[in-house]
Amino acid sequence: MIKIIFQFYMTESPIQPCRERADILLHAADLAAGKYRMKLNAATMLGQGKSIVQAEIDSACELIDFFRFNSKFALDLEKYEPISTKISTNKLIYRGMEVNF
Repeated sequence: MIKIIFQFYMTESPIQPCRERADILLHAADLAAGKYRMKLNAATMLGQGKSIVQAEIDSACELIDFFRFNSKFALDLEKYEPISTKISTNKLIYRGMEVNF
């Protein structure tokens, strides 16, 4: 899953609309909440020595919340434009992942 997301961000992310990028994160959240939830918890329990409850809180719930909340916040940010006057027009363009790996 991480390889797919990394490949997407390195190739297609800057040209994709925010809604499509948010849909990918929401789909990843759905996968983490369903199909891969037990694997996430098991990996956390084995790798960090957590109990079942701690693994559920620290890995699955936190990752799912991260994907869902941040995609919603990105969509909310897109709604706002800076104040423009008669003599100047202000525009804000959000560009994601401006880092080089």
